[in-house]
Amino acid sequence: EDSKNNVNIVGLSETKIGSSIDLMEYISYGTGVRVTSQNGTNNDSSRSHAVLQITLKKKSKIHGKISFIDLAGS
Repeated sequence: EDSKNNVNIVGLSETKIGSSIDLMEYISYGTGVRVTSQNGTNNDSSRSHAVLQITLKKKSKIHGKISFIDLAGS
């Protein structure tokens, strides 16, 4: 957190998406770079957290926001 209590995540990036196809490509890329390994329950269990946040904007005004969060090993 910074002095204003904002959470800062190292390596976080924000990208403007122009279409649903672009969004799916970014999701596919993100899925591909996640670390996975076998554990006692699953053959392909995630070993990294993942966050996808979609913000709908029009002329810089936010009209909606949804967050998808996948915690490692869950």
